[in-house]
Amino acid sequence: MQKQDLRVIKTKKNLFNKLLQLLQTDDFNDITVTKLCEHSEINRSTFYTHYSNIDDLFETHMIEIMNKLNEEYKMAYNRIYLLEHDGLTNVFQHILDNRYFYDILFSEKIPTKFTSLFIQHYMKLPKEIISKTVRSEIDYELYHTFCASATMGVINHWRKTGYAKTPLQMSTQTMTFFSNEL
Repeated sequence: MQKQDLRVIKTKKNLFNKLLQLLQTDDFNDITVTKLCEHSEINRSTFYTHYSNIDDLFETHMIEIMNKLNEEYKMAYNRIYLLEHDGLTNVFQHILDNRYFYDILFSEKIPTKFTSLFIQHYMKLPKEIISKTVRSEIDYELYHTFCASATMGVINHWRKTGYAKTPLQMSTQTMTFFSNEL
């Protein structure tokens, strides 16, 4: 696999960051390629070299962020399985590091298809962990949906409170929710 040119990486990152900046004030459907290119200080032809439209740009970077989130869950797997209170710290740190993306993702500024895609992807992440801890008398699919939805609710609450708690505090609270210490 050939490495991507550093200029291309920087251009793509710049475009996504400028899109997130524009989404602080504008609705997704009000942002045009022309407007984004002006804010990014690039030509439209450069944009179209990398993306077919604004949706493609957002979805491409969203998938990259979701893949990183998946990697964070994989790295935390053993700690979560052992119900260590700091087991999810790296997951919450990832969310904090990408807070501008998550703020937009859970806002009303973007089409719901992106939030739905995220939820669909997110629902797959903790499945392996949950399968190890579910008791036999519990409907696994229902329990998985409950756990994943609850965790997304916790993430959204954290976002709405301005990320007031640290990633470690969020991990400790979340792990306590799923342990027998309630």
